[in-house]
Parts: sequence; structure tokens; C-alpha cells
Amino acid sequence: MQHATSPQVKFIVFAIALTLLTPLFVFFVPLIYSETIYINIDHLALLIPMRNFLLVGVGFACLIVLLLLFSWQRKSTTYILGVILVVGAIFAFSQSQRSYIAIQDSGIEMKMYGDVKNYCWQDMSELVYEVFEQDTNRYTFVMADGKAIELAENGQVAALRGTLLSVARKHNINYIENHHE
Repeated sequence: MQHATSPQVKFIVFAIALTLLTPLFVFFVPLIYSETIYINIDHLALLIPMRNFLLVGVGFACLIVLLLLFSWQRKSTTYILGVILVVGAIFAFSQSQRSYIAIQDSGIEMKMYGDVKNYCWQDMSELVYEVFEQDTNRYTFVMADGKAIELAENGQVAALRGTLLSVARKHNINYIENHHE
């Protein structure tokens, strides 16, 4: 029995392995899930909000803390705390898959934690493209009622710039380009 690995070492090894694999999971899980479940032929682009990636990271952080907690000691209080951490991880994982932004021919569809809002191109009055030298460029879609939707420019949105401009012209949406230093 001298060569048996202790439970403490097993928990620490699993915690280290999970810590090393977490960046891969944080990056790929929201992408794969959204591209598999929410993809639609009507979408010009499907954007995944940063909060999805952060929530996956929080879920894995809960699991890593759980493993380290169990490597430290295993008593009734740590098991209760472990249940709370597992429930928190499950909640974070489930919420991380409930948000997306879809740019479509008909407008912009935003789903935030299950609440779907559709913004039609006909309801928009302005499309403002802000260019920053030191920061991420962004698009602001201003509705006729004054409400604004902001989208940070990434590779997907940058590739759609021509499409967004043609949609703006087609629906008589004012296009404004602001350059900031």
C-alpha cells in the first residue's frame, strides 16, 4: 500500500490538468455550441458576446476551486461548499450558451439569456461607425426612438462592413463615420 497515490495528489493533478485545458474549453465551447445550435441560413453573421466566454471561464474556475478544496480537506462543510460550487458551475455553463447576436437580412436579432429582441432595419435611423486609433472600432445602430445598440468590430463584423453599408443605403439609414485619436 506504500505505492498507492493519495486522494490529495489525485485532486491536485486533476486541478492542474483542468487548469491547463481550461483556455481551450473557454475558447471553443461557446463557438462550437453557438455555431451548432444557433446557426441559420438567414444569418449574415452570428456573433458570440464576450460574456459567454467569461461564464465558461467562471464555470471551470468553480470546478478547479472544487478540486483544490477537496485536495485540502474532505469534511461535511467542504462537501456542502462543493455542492454549491458544482451548482454554480452548472449555472454558469448553462447561462454561457444563452446569448448571441445575429445580423440578418431583416435586421439584428439579439438573444441575451433567453430574451430575444429583434431590431428591424426599417426602425433604424443612423449607423455610426467609430474608428479609434488605440481602441477597438465599433458600430452604433441608432433606432428611430433614440435607443442605440453598440457592436464592437471584430473579424466577422469587419468582413460585413460592405454589407452593412449596402443595407444602410437600401433602407435609407444615415451612415456616419467618426474618427477619434
